[in-house]
Amino acid sequence: MVFDAVPEFFGTSETKLLYWMSCIEIVAAAILIPTLKAIAPPYGRHGTSKWGPTVPAKLAWFVQELPSFIIPVSYFYAVENLPRVNKLLIVMLVVHYFQRTFVYPILIRGGKPTPIFPSFIMAVVFCFYNGYLQSCHIAKYQLYDGGLLLQPRSLILHPRFTLGEFHVCRNYMRVALTWSSVTWLRYMCLVRC
Repeated sequence: MVFDAVPEFFGTSETKLLYWMSCIEIVAAAILIPTLKAIAPPYGRHGTSKWGPTVPAKLAWFVQELPSFIIPVSYFYAVENLPRVNKLLIVMLVVHYFQRTFVYPILIRGGKPTPIFPSFIMAVVFCFYNGYLQSCHIAKYQLYDGGLLLQPRSLILHPRFTLGEFHVCRNYMRVALTWSSVTWLRYMCLVRC
């Protein structure tokens, strides 16, 4: 698989790479959240051509989200003997990013063009990064017990994901807050319960 060359490129094991990628994402969030509250990024309603060349909003959204769709799909088909629970989690990623990649751009009404740098390039990089991090971890390293699907924590959390998926993505900040809180809740339930 193409992604097997990634850890070799960095001269480390894939588990260490995933660990450090997670740490970097946490540190970046700690820096970016307060920064982006103080400075409006050139994105969405704050988009402007002052930052240089732009990409039409629908095209930018499609292209930047595409890696987050393609990477989980490739892991779904490339990893052999993937347990059912892991398959379900990968399918949940695929459904989520299918909506964000193919449906949401169609729903954008008159969006402002996105500056190629920093907004568009950073979004593409993040989607590659996040797609690899989540898909690789779920497909190769986090093996769940088959009974997980029937436990109360799964029955409560997973319907929220699937039922709320298609209407929540219209408001990006709400999505960020929802996903961060749901992710934290899932983590706490999976680790502590």
